[in-house]
Parts: sequence; structure tokens; C-alpha cells
Amino acid sequence: MEKGSPEPLFLLGRIPILRHVKIKAEVNPYDPMWFDYLNKRMLRD
Repeated sequence: MEKGSPEPLFLLGRIPILRHVKIKAEVNPYDPMWFDYLNKRMLRD
């Protein structure tokens, strides 16, 4: 790769940006009450 080549910027531009959604503060993964909520979060794209 030559110095000053625009190729790395072009390749990085193809990577999609994935946003995350924060988890609720009161969620406890060991509490069965939150089982459905956590499963729905894991199944989303």
C-alpha cells in the first residue's frame, strides 16, 4: 500500500455502524422475571 492512498478510508466506509441499546438498570439476569426481556434483546438483529 502506498503512503497517502485513499484505499483504507474506502474500505472502512463499507463497515456498517452498529448501535447498541442500553439495558434497563433494574434488570437482573438471574431473576426469572426478566427472562422474556433478555431473550427479546438477544434475538434482535
